Amino acid sequence: MRTRDNVRPVFVSPGHLITLREAIYYTIRCTGKFRIPEPLRRADQLSKRVKKKLSDK
Repeated sequence: MRTRDNVRPVFVSPGHLITLREAIYYTIRCTGKFRIPEPLRRADQLSKRVKKKLSDK
C-alpha cells in the first residue's frame, strides 16, 4: 500500500489475530509525515544508534 501519494509502497501483511484490513488501518494510523510507520522508524533509528555505539568500542 502507499501511505502517501507519489511514494514507494509499504508492504503490509496480516499477522497473528489481525486481518489485512486491520493491518492496513493500523499502518495508516501510525504513519505521520514519513512513508514508514512511526514505530518502525523509531526501531530502525534505535538499532542504528546501538550498532554505531557497539562498533565504536
